[in-house]
Amino acid sequence: VVTDVYLDEVRPELEPGELVEALCDGRWERCVVRQLLGALPATGGFIVEMPASEAATKHVTAVDLRRCFSAGEEVEVYMGLYRGWVVATVKDAPTDSDEPREVVPAGQVEAR
Repeated sequence: VVTDVYLDEVRPELEPGELVEALCDGRWERCVVRQLLGALPATGGFIVEMPASEAATKHVTAVDLRRCFSAGEEVEVYMGLYRGWVVATVKDAPTDSDEPREVVPAGQVEAR
């Protein structure tokens, strides 16, 4: 058991078939995890299918992958020590794909 783990180091393992974004040439591109490499994929990497790329598949390290969430999808968001984990709904993606998507905690009314 590992103790004293920082919050940004905690995430469930990626699975084959999962929609993700990979950092390619300085841009985040949508792709699908096809294969986990090694006993610890976080260190061995992943084979991903790049539908928008000339190369059908690519080897990518864990630090160059991030999960994708669709608008309307329910997620859990860490809102700090006071509020903890909160159920939220993903809003539409911003125009710049390098920015994180906004989430609205369930039951909270958006200010317009």
